[in-house]
Amino acid sequence: MNIRRKLILTSVTWVLIGISCITLLLQSCQRERDPLDSTNPEWDNTKDHFPVYTIGDATYIVKEDGSLWARGHVFSSFPGTNAKGYTLIEDGVKKIANGNISNRLYVLKKDNSVWRSPIISYSEEADFFQQKTTEKITDNAKDVLTGRNFAVILKLDGTVWAIGQDTYGQFGLGVTTNQELPLIQIAIDVKQIAAGYSNIYLLKNDNSLWSAGNNIYGKLGYPSTEYQLTFKKVMDDVKIVRATENNVMLVKTDGSAWSFGSNANGNQGINESSQNPTYPHTIADGVKDVFPMGFTSFYLKDDGTLWACGSNSYGQMGVALPQRSLQFIQIAERVDYMSTLSFCTHIIILQDKKYRMAGRNRYKELQQSDIESFKTFTDFVMP
Repeated sequence: MNIRRKLILTSVTWVLIGISCITLLLQSCQRERDPLDSTNPEWDNTKDHFPVYTIGDATYIVKEDGSLWARGHVFSSFPGTNAKGYTLIEDGVKKIANGNISNRLYVLKKDNSVWRSPIISYSEEADFFQQKTTEKITDNAKDVLTGRNFAVILKLDGTVWAIGQDTYGQFGLGVTTNQELPLIQIAIDVKQIAAGYSNIYLLKNDNSLWSAGNNIYGKLGYPSTEYQLTFKKVMDDVKIVRATENNVMLVKTDGSAWSFGSNANGNQGINESSQNPTYPHTIADGVKDVFPMGFTSFYLKDDGTLWACGSNSYGQMGVALPQRSLQFIQIAERVDYMSTLSFCTHIIILQDKKYRMAGRNRYKELQQSDIESFKTFTDFVMP
């Protein structure tokens, strides 16, 4: 019996020693983890907002601590840029909006307030570098998006508000105006919004999709020869809607992906390119999310595969060839999410919990490198 007790005590002792070693090892790994490593959970905040925004010639990053960083265009060449090519713009940020068709930066802050910068031109580089949001627009916001000289805001109570120029009747007020309008409520009972160059899209709580504004390229989602000055239903059973410039993509409740709008770059996936209107058509099943980007369209399937169609002139599909595809082709697998905004020729994907990049780097929007385009997915360095 004594021998048995000794054996049990010895076994327990070794188990406790093993647990202690594992604990120390984990603590050591935690201490040694590089806080700037893209595998750090600090960066895995896609549940609320994907932290990377590829906008025109620049890339913006929103860190978990709320700091907003930018690289590319003017940001990577001015004093104050860190060794990795990033400039700190602002703090307390949750999400940004500036689709390269707005001359203001809009910021959704962590306290759910929305702010905007003064009107800034890309030609005014010194001012653009100091881009700061100085004007508070509203509180209790859930999302903010921009179009051409306007912004649309979804509040936590499901109301939608717009501010800026209603040039194309996209506010749904029944009129058009080039005058700057103050913040005005334009809809209720909405759970998601999307905005293009001259359009606003409302996804209501009953899963119906509505649109207003200019119908060039058929981007309202239905035939019309005039501006649509009040919101009109596009279709039912919609789960997600995304828009940029003149392209719209959506996911229906059955997991099917649809697309409509401009097909000038062949990004509708219908095996042709033209200036003719393109109305809603299915492009895939089993889809998790969609990412229209003007030149190129992407969708992410439930199985983690990422597909693309349209222009690949800078390798933004992450593959060297073809330079343009008129049908959707698979470009990556094991993808969690990707960046998207308007008319970009570079993208960032989250693949296997690591950030990867592809596309144009002429303005160092991706990396401090003389390489002008990355035509295969390469590791992306956070600020």
